[in-house]
Amino acid sequence: MDESCVRIGCPTGEIVIVPTQVKELYTTSPENRKSLTIIETICADGREPPPPVIICPGEKIMENWIQDNLTGDEVITVLLTGYTNKRIARVWLDHFIKHAGASPDQHWHILLLDGHITHCQNDFIIKCYENHIIPFQFPSHLTHVLQPLDVGVFCPWKHYHNKAIHDALHSLDMEYSISSFFRDLSTIRTQTFQPYTIKNSFHESGMFPVSYKMALKKMHHYNKRKPVGAQSGMAMTSESTSNTLGGLSVEEGGDLELPTLPSTYFECQKGIGEWIDHAESFSPILNTRFQQWAKGTQISLAQTELQQQTYQNVQLQIQEKAKWRSKSRRVVQKGGVITVEAARLKQQEKSEKEKATAIKKTQKNIQIAVNKAKASLNCHSIAARKAEKIRGEIVQAEMLVTIPDPERDPSPEDLESLQAPPDLLQALLLLEPTPASATSTIDPQLLQVALDFEEEDIEIYTTRREAEQRYTTESASGENSFTVDDGEDLTGESDSDSSCISSDSIIRNADFVSLN
Repeated sequence: MDESCVRIGCPTGEIVIVPTQVKELYTTSPENRKSLTIIETICADGREPPPPVIICPGEKIMENWIQDNLTGDEVITVLLTGYTNKRIARVWLDHFIKHAGASPDQHWHILLLDGHITHCQNDFIIKCYENHIIPFQFPSHLTHVLQPLDVGVFCPWKHYHNKAIHDALHSLDMEYSISSFFRDLSTIRTQTFQPYTIKNSFHESGMFPVSYKMALKKMHHYNKRKPVGAQSGMAMTSESTSNTLGGLSVEEGGDLELPTLPSTYFECQKGIGEWIDHAESFSPILNTRFQQWAKGTQISLAQTELQQQTYQNVQLQIQEKAKWRSKSRRVVQKGGVITVEAARLKQQEKSEKEKATAIKKTQKNIQIAVNKAKASLNCHSIAARKAEKIRGEIVQAEMLVTIPDPERDPSPEDLESLQAPPDLLQALLLLEPTPASATSTIDPQLLQVALDFEEEDIEIYTTRREAEQRYTTESASGENSFTVDDGEDLTGESDSDSSCISSDSIIRNADFVSLN
């Protein structure tokens, strides 16, 4: 195991290929100088390493650090300095024992670590031996030679971290913060901790297979001194080369002048359309010109694609910032140590409480609005009754117009005023998909139709014989004829006009689908 300091938003330089006429090139930088400490552990057989322990600077664990792509077993803690201490060393040991499967009943493990003061405390060493772990410390000032993580892991780790920063900058994420680091952490570790990388780091350091020759080779490599005149000789060589090239350019006529290239998509199409018809009869000069036009077309199309990609990146960044702006000041825990899975559970509990509170508040606002509407309607009703009582003069019957009472005879406007406000119902529907207050009410017209049906006598005949007897009794006039035999037809105005319908009529007038 080993700790490594990570500068969150400080990318290293990169090589950029530009045309010869470009003399200066500037790129944006996130300007985030914060640092954090990450504790990593690897095994000599190249297996997947356990989740890391991340020590962030600060006092509170923020909610936007808990990204969706984290595995859930990562341990996050905070300190004002951002560096490790004795408490965090014990926390890491418990984390290692859990994921390494170490216990008094298991086989012994060898733990290679440096001689930091946090690894030399008595309770740390005692707990290691209680769980069949032998702590083995590297000699002082030789971890850069013997520590596998320093030899072959942290270099690619920081390379992929630097690549993630540049990718974020290319995606117009100018503020590479701690939340951005946690967003890219899983990708960085997946790219870094490959089996061949882990095994090669143990091999190059001479730890497994054990080889003192590899360690001596590394020591000779780092102790090799460069000749004093090597750098000056290289400078003289580069200077003479540049002078030679400069002399050649001056002799040939000064600065290089590139042919004019089309700068827009339409110019590219115009140039290609001009020469595409004469492609078979190109002379060398025309061929060169055509190649230049083709090159310009490719550049312009690439710029168009780049602009489109930039536009999409801007849209994604706006959406991401809008998503995380609400969580930027939320705190999961103040101090202490917490795993990502435990933080997610806290987030879920907190969101459920907030949702329940919002639903309760919305329902209360709906009830307040309805009560206000009822109170207003009651006031209008009282005023109407008072006006009717005050008006004591005798009026002719044909001219008598009663003052309407809103409570006893409400108008459609009064009924609509008693409904809950649509904006509150919409908010409640978003919080609770099927709220009790948003259920539809029964239409009074449909209810009246149902009551009318209940008042009528509806007779249901369960057998054909009952229907025939009832029909024979009621149709004494002979307008309709009814036959009992199965093969005969019914005569009359219509089967549907009779008060009773036989099963044969139902069979003749219905379309049945065979289930065979």
